[in-house]
Amino acid sequence: MLNGLLQAAVALAPVALVQLYFSTHRNWQNVREAIWIAFGLGVVVAIPIAATEFLVALPFQSADNLRLISGVRALVVAAIPEETGKLLVLVYLVMRHEDFSRPVHAIALATAVSLGFAAIENVLYVVDAPDWAATALARSFTALPMHAAAGLVMGYFASRAVANPHHRGRYAALMLAAPIALHAGYDYPVFVLVGMGAFSGIPITSATSPYLFLFTAALAVCIAAMIAVAVNMHNTARLPAAVPIYRRRR
Repeated sequence: MLNGLLQAAVALAPVALVQLYFSTHRNWQNVREAIWIAFGLGVVVAIPIAATEFLVALPFQSADNLRLISGVRALVVAAIPEETGKLLVLVYLVMRHEDFSRPVHAIALATAVSLGFAAIENVLYVVDAPDWAATALARSFTALPMHAAAGLVMGYFASRAVANPHHRGRYAALMLAAPIALHAGYDYPVFVLVGMGAFSGIPITSATSPYLFLFTAALAVCIAAMIAVAVNMHNTARLPAAVPIYRRRR
């Protein structure tokens, strides 16, 4: 039991550090409570998302084409259910919080939802791993940046949607499409490499090297997306007061 608690603590540590940064940063002082609520809801929504993924994956259990099934798993089984679940939590629960008053707040809130989900996913992967310490370390520099990037990008387009009523449909579509693209683009080479045994001590070959390149490129795109949102944060902070993308109930 103590070993399991240690594994969970190690899995949660990098997520907790990023979450603490967002919740304590001076830019988000006015939405600190909402950020923690968003994180908690991200944890909670992981349960129905996992159930959905299990059901969606059932028809593809016996497929033989590794590349095809990896693509289906990356897009249909993983990226679409996970990012859709996060988006629904963000729009219909988190962004209804009374402290959500400026478009830039959506960036922190969406990232917190994504981190909450990543916390549960990290624990599940690390606890089940034979070499749990190596898995926890690897995910801190791979899966965690991907989830953070997806949340930041979702929040960025959410901020644009609430600030630009005349272009709301375009930005609302990008709120979902952009995170799905990042997520699926990251997961696809990972699933292929796992299927090839590339993370089980098997040497890199001509068959695995293209997917290692794709994985590196996908991770680089995620990091670039985070940098782009951060660089544009100043302009986003200057957007006018938020106009909700739903009609508030009085």
